[in-house]
Amino acid sequence: MDYKNNGCRRPRVIQMCREKRLPETGSRILKKIRDIPKEKKWNMLLALSVTLLVFMPVVLNFDFYYDLNDDVLIKDILSGVYSKTPAAHTMQILYPLALLLSLLYQVLSIPVFGVFLVLCQFGSIYLIAYRTAWCLKKWQEKVLALLAEGVFWMAAFLGHLVFVQYTVAAGMLASAAIFWMLTSESAVSCSAAADDDVCEEKKAGIKNSAFCFLRANIPALVLYWIAFCLRSEMALLLLPLAGVAGLCKWGQERSSGSWIRGFFSKENVCRYLTTFGALMLGIVLCQGIDELAYRDEDWSAFRQYFDARTELYDYQKDFIDDYESNAAYYEAAGVSQVQHALLDTYNFGVDDSIDEKLLTALQEQSAARPGAGGLFKKSIAEGLWDLCRGHWLSGEDAPYNIVLWLCGILALALGIRKGHRYLLWQVPLCFGAGSVLWMFLLLRGRPVDRVLHPLYLGQILVFAGLLLLEWKQEQKQERKQERKQERKFAAPVLVLGISCSIFVLPSFSAVSEEYADREATNQTNEAVMDYCMSHSNRLFLEDVYSTVYYSEKITVDRNKPFNYDLLGGWLVKSPLTEEKMRSFGYATMGEAVRAGNNVSLLVESGSGLAWLTDYFIAEGLQLQVVKTGEITEGVEIWQVLPESTGESIK
Repeated sequence: MDYKNNGCRRPRVIQMCREKRLPETGSRILKKIRDIPKEKKWNMLLALSVTLLVFMPVVLNFDFYYDLNDDVLIKDILSGVYSKTPAAHTMQILYPLALLLSLLYQVLSIPVFGVFLVLCQFGSIYLIAYRTAWCLKKWQEKVLALLAEGVFWMAAFLGHLVFVQYTVAAGMLASAAIFWMLTSESAVSCSAAADDDVCEEKKAGIKNSAFCFLRANIPALVLYWIAFCLRSEMALLLLPLAGVAGLCKWGQERSSGSWIRGFFSKENVCRYLTTFGALMLGIVLCQGIDELAYRDEDWSAFRQYFDARTELYDYQKDFIDDYESNAAYYEAAGVSQVQHALLDTYNFGVDDSIDEKLLTALQEQSAARPGAGGLFKKSIAEGLWDLCRGHWLSGEDAPYNIVLWLCGILALALGIRKGHRYLLWQVPLCFGAGSVLWMFLLLRGRPVDRVLHPLYLGQILVFAGLLLLEWKQEQKQERKQERKQERKFAAPVLVLGISCSIFVLPSFSAVSEEYADREATNQTNEAVMDYCMSHSNRLFLEDVYSTVYYSEKITVDRNKPFNYDLLGGWLVKSPLTEEKMRSFGYATMGEAVRAGNNVSLLVESGSGLAWLTDYFIAEGLQLQVVKTGEITEGVEIWQVLPESTGESIK
């Protein structure tokens, strides 16, 4: 619009812009946006495009689900569904991050935890894409590489992107951090010209400054700290891989044309050790804050109980499953057969005597069995066979293993062809480090997809980072042979992309099938939740194994009943559970079960509660369990009553 010719006054914003009289804060923001180099803007746009390319098919075809009931329970604690007030003592997420999320729940009406996990996953995809584009100079190479990445995400991680899980999200964050660090500025990768990610110190000529290198890697450090707080076990599992990646990058530093002098130069030793020290300092600080948050006597006792329960159910499940063969060990720990039935059905909240002391004694007795006291459950030979035939050479792990082998072989072939001796030790070192981590998981007996897939991703990104660094070097050395370069880059990227594209449709089909199954299964769970909410004056306690197939959409969030809990699980017997029971007038869950009045038990149809009846008889309690109705097909309502009573109290 021509304001001048119309005789109208210019809008105040336009006039202020032209007169350069914008508010100081606004002008600073606009100046920073204008100062972003053009190439960096394009890299950000391309990374955003590939992220949306993955995001849109997901969000248009599916709703986001929490993958496991662990994720749902964490969300219930953080949001205040479990205890009426948002809480940060989740036991699974470290306290600093849990506290932040619980505070956000108090001020925001969105599903904070679900949105956070989705942002972690797609944010990792964006950052990996951005660093890939940053390492490449020609737009054709950028587009081709990012399209291949998009195909990989759809083929390999589609299920994890739809059914979000905090362990996977932490693994993706940690892998993205490793990739960022591996592709960050170094003496090898930067030229004399200023780059979009080069800090002011470097532009001034202090190229080997430890502060400059640390500053360039701050995003990687923050990502890894968040991953550690989200799932410390996952971040610690990938920490050796991060160390190997840092060692590989360190090994590529030159000084006066020599790799040896570059590796041992004072500047490189200082900056790499400083960065690693900062990473470890952040990890120790986060862990220290978490330890302080749980120093209370009640939480300390529950943490002992939690650790013993985890060891028994995750790593010694054969002991829990078989009472007959282990009766002597149970008796030595002071656990009766009816108590074992509670442990076997996971409903140990019924018995108040099953506490941290008893579970610790039981764990010690389990470890005292012949051949059961060691850290590992398999021999090394069995682990190697499982690794090779069951994973790295198995069709069930495709396309993860295919991409891993292709990237590793390409990096090794490049080292041989170019005579880059450092690649001849770096590639085997990365494979070796990954193999050790794999063996640890396999020998411990916990090779679950939510851990193995992020491990695959971390290994793949290490090899991808090495390839990108090599390609960046080659671009500088062979600028005259541009067409030949393009073919050399396009061929392996196309092979990777085509290899992954074969699995996109099967992946989409598998996710669609699982999504439909969850939709059908969750109708029962939704009916249970609606029934509990409509009977808010009663407390409902459900058999644990009746709920294992249920999950929730992240949009459900706080729309759940407070008067519902499980008879077991990893949170039962915690201070939060006791607080919840007190709000209904009971000191413990066991007391609530025995009282019967105003308390209903829920169980899958046909399962019955024989284990509870046996427990009452063994304890000498004159109680019976009576079926009082059904919520929906598949879920029965039972109530504990005195033996002389023939009808329920409603």
